[in-house]
Amino acid sequence: PQQPQQQSNDQSNRTRSGSGSTKNSIPRYEGPSPDDPNEYRSFEDMSSLSIPPACSHTRYIDDGNCTPRFMRATTQHIPQTKDVKNAAHLPIGVIIQPFAKKGRGEQEVPLVNMGSTGILRCTKCRGYINSFTPFTDGGKKMICILCNNINNVPTEYICTSDNKGTRRDKYERHELSKGTIDFIATKEFYLRDSFPPIHFFIFDISEFSVNSGLLQISIQCVKENILELLNLVDNDESKLFLGFMTYDLTIQFYNISSTNSQAEMLVITEIDEPFSPASEGLFASYAESKNIINNLLDTLPQILGYDFNTVQTAQNKRRSAQSGAVTAAIAFAEAAINSRGGFLYVFQSSLPSRGFGKLKPREDPKFYNTEEETKLLNPPDNFYSRFSKSLIQSQISIYLFIATTNYCDISTVGILSEETGGEVYSYIPWNVSFHKQKLLNDFRCVLARDRAFEAIMRVRCSQGLSVSNYYGRYSPKAQDDFDMPGLHSDHTFGVEFKLEGSLKPVQYNLPYAFIQATLLYTTLKGERRVRVYTLALPYAVDVETVYLYSDLNAILSLIQKKVYKTAIETSLDKAKELFSTFCVDILAAYRYSCARDFPMSQLVLPENLKILPLFSFALSKNIALKTNSDIRADRRITALWRLANASFEQSIALLHARCIRIDNLVKLGYGETNIVGRVAMPPVLDLCRDIFTPEAALLFEDGFQVVLWLGASISSEFLRNICDVQTDSEVKSFQLAPENTENPKSLNGRFYAILKEIFKQRKREMCVEILVQGDPRSESTFRDFILEEKVQTRQYYDYLSKIHNAVREQL
Repeated sequence: PQQPQQQSNDQSNRTRSGSGSTKNSIPRYEGPSPDDPNEYRSFEDMSSLSIPPACSHTRYIDDGNCTPRFMRATTQHIPQTKDVKNAAHLPIGVIIQPFAKKGRGEQEVPLVNMGSTGILRCTKCRGYINSFTPFTDGGKKMICILCNNINNVPTEYICTSDNKGTRRDKYERHELSKGTIDFIATKEFYLRDSFPPIHFFIFDISEFSVNSGLLQISIQCVKENILELLNLVDNDESKLFLGFMTYDLTIQFYNISSTNSQAEMLVITEIDEPFSPASEGLFASYAESKNIINNLLDTLPQILGYDFNTVQTAQNKRRSAQSGAVTAAIAFAEAAINSRGGFLYVFQSSLPSRGFGKLKPREDPKFYNTEEETKLLNPPDNFYSRFSKSLIQSQISIYLFIATTNYCDISTVGILSEETGGEVYSYIPWNVSFHKQKLLNDFRCVLARDRAFEAIMRVRCSQGLSVSNYYGRYSPKAQDDFDMPGLHSDHTFGVEFKLEGSLKPVQYNLPYAFIQATLLYTTLKGERRVRVYTLALPYAVDVETVYLYSDLNAILSLIQKKVYKTAIETSLDKAKELFSTFCVDILAAYRYSCARDFPMSQLVLPENLKILPLFSFALSKNIALKTNSDIRADRRITALWRLANASFEQSIALLHARCIRIDNLVKLGYGETNIVGRVAMPPVLDLCRDIFTPEAALLFEDGFQVVLWLGASISSEFLRNICDVQTDSEVKSFQLAPENTENPKSLNGRFYAILKEIFKQRKREMCVEILVQGDPRSESTFRDFILEEKVQTRQYYDYLSKIHNAVREQL
């Protein structure tokens, strides 16, 4: 590839590649782009703005158009005609992250109470009033931006409007001036009486769970994080409802009613047909049963007859070695809380082999690296899908924490999480010293992030557009609605549209296409709300404009969701081929419509999408899809789910982890924070084995984990400052030296500044795992990160050449 050259047109920088190129000029991933943290970006008029990367520090101002914090389109200028759309070959779609965490300094989503007037909606398409709604006839009528229907305005809501359709009180009302709004729901939006959700914790008490340390850590997870749940309900203990259950081959409920002096155990031995063993006491508010709940968590091992200090005693071995009743435990928990709904947090250490939902081991090594492998990525029958539908009707969301050394058929059991809006966290093969801190951190993140339940979403769009596909964790409720019992801040959904005709402006408005997403949900405090997101996209009258305003984050997220669907429905090879074909189609369309003046010997890449081939290459190396018989079905399906459901901040990182060198921070000036709060980050390194040198310290992160790799000859000064040890033999897997807050320019202070910067960009804290060169775990861990064995092998260069040849053939 040749170096990028400046062009005279709007797309000023096109990257070109040709046969006489060098490795150094190939487009490479440079990591998240940290915009000026003091820079506020308004998105009321998007005609002259491109979208910042998802991990930037941009602070968004909602001036009437939904900001990229919540919704990103594959292109910010939508093709106005089918001819433009077909020529561009770019999918028209949006990625919605309904509960995305707000950036530092950004305002909360405004809450509006429409009172007796009710929420104003179009009588034809049922779209919602928004900042773009034009008013006419002296403010007595409003025009729907989606279907052009003229609606009467209630008398008590009438206000005079000007000749542009703008009301005089526009900026006094949030619903007329903001792109994202929460409305207090009126009775018509209630599915049933609204209550705060129940948080129900289910512990695995099998012999393996006890002896491996899982039970002890599980109890620690809950004890340490009840305060996180309290923070989400503004410390109102009366709004926090908790319940507890244990299981091995039988099931044990705990009556925590405030009328008791202590928790009472109820043992269920017949577990084939779920039922609720008591009408009350199986869950209670923290305000009423605080002492009983805290005492239960403190004494649960003793109640069960375990002593964590002597786990090998005969008393500890009374329990079954396996925890075969996990699905039955979930079903019994559903029976106990289905009148209210909520969240189940389930710790699991083995395949469900007894009672309701029992499974047989079906992993077959001969399926790996064949088209038959897809069978292992799907449930063997529809039993679990039917069960998940029952959980959805009960408004129950499942979080699974699976710690085991054996096959658990996560493809089947995990459906209960995936289809109810929960998540699966796996720690395989489970090693308490290796995984303890990670499990504690994951559990804290789950409980600490903002969530909602009893959610229903619908997406509407302008005339001329229609929804063609939905992608994400949901269950279809009606033709255009989908159910989500649980919803958290990292959830994303993809929506793809088809262009049915030419787009035409709404009366009074500039030429915009409108997309409106509506989310009906219940808060953790039990309050019913309607959140409305309204996005206006200017028209693109030519292909070049479509590409000029394309958004790599949104495109990758949409493609990742398509890849997941293809992988589980057809094969892993066809999923990889899907991305490669998409990449070729995009580059061929761009070349044909926008870059005909370049010789065919040069690969021409749109500036915004210049590293799209790199991510296509990286996907083929990702554990979700790469060909390797060592990747078992449990691990692969977890990776596929993570890829499909990643947040804006995580989607790119999962394909291409960020690697930076940190042993030379002081020498090169990295890790310093300037006056506007920006941290000087080291450059991102290529993911090849050449970077693993004995004297180096490398920090890897992929949005879900942070790994610090230490070379065998790393300096003692670095070990002392970062790991609080003198030699590499003393390094512990998850043990960092305390932060030196008194000297931020020291090696320690710079390291922590970089670490905090990563957490801010990913909008989540992650524990830091430390690996030393020569550790057997080091090879298996970094095998997942590496894209090229050596730079000299030119694997990515060869892949680009393959793409280039395919583009030439298509042209």
